[in-house]
Amino acid sequence: MDRKQPNKQHARNAEWSDKEVQRFESYSTMALSHAMGRNGRVVKILCYLSLMRCAGNITANASRNVVAALWQNYSSTAGNQAAHYLPGQLMINSQQLSNLIKDPQTRNKINCLFGDVEDLPADFNKADTQAEAKGRAGGFCEAFREAARYVIANNTSLPNTKNASVSSNIDRTVVRYAYQNVWIPKARIACHNALLKKAEKYTKPEIEYGTKGGFEYGMITNLSARENASQYKVSINCQQEIIHHYLRSFDKSWEPSELCDTAMNELARGFKS
Repeated sequence: MDRKQPNKQHARNAEWSDKEVQRFESYSTMALSHAMGRNGRVVKILCYLSLMRCAGNITANASRNVVAALWQNYSSTAGNQAAHYLPGQLMINSQQLSNLIKDPQTRNKINCLFGDVEDLPADFNKADTQAEAKGRAGGFCEAFREAARYVIANNTSLPNTKNASVSSNIDRTVVRYAYQNVWIPKARIACHNALLKKAEKYTKPEIEYGTKGGFEYGMITNLSARENASQYKVSINCQQEIIHHYLRSFDKSWEPSELCDTAMNELARGFKS
């Protein structure tokens, strides 16, 4: 899929940072970091949804869906792949979230969140794809969609007034509940489902011998297939390990800083509808 780049400067900064830092990181460190990056961006999108509900950009009964990513800040090199943080593009009433905003800077910030990727080995994208379960129940996409639904349906912030504090426009109680009680438990289920699916994908073929009377009689004829299956199992094990580290990110000790009042204040100050 040919994806659009929302902001060239943002993309350049992110690409340089990712590729320089990750040369020295272990798989476990990269997996936890990627998962925490996903969680933080989920919170930011939930905050934007709350602000948009307050500003009247979205109504309480708006439809929501998560589709394949439409934005990508940069492409990977040297055998790696660009792994998106967010599990897909959130659509509200069949429109991109940013299309419901008039202010170009706010639109750009939202698109950059959906376009944010990380330069990672291919096993990360394979683990993500399994956990996202696009178009099916029990995946990251469903968890993201349902967390968004909760904020849209339950946001109680009052509309903007001249006397209102900008930061008060985020319904913090609703955003935190959506993250902690909708996204987290459903994302945990997504990881457990992905682990089960990965476990089903490996089957090493039984040894096959050449038939009597043939040139290969008595010889193992599927050594190559068995070797490929063994290499595939190593990759599957790696992907399972990555998903286990994703599960760690849902522990209370790794709660994203984006849930703090300070972070929400900063995001709200930069918001224009």
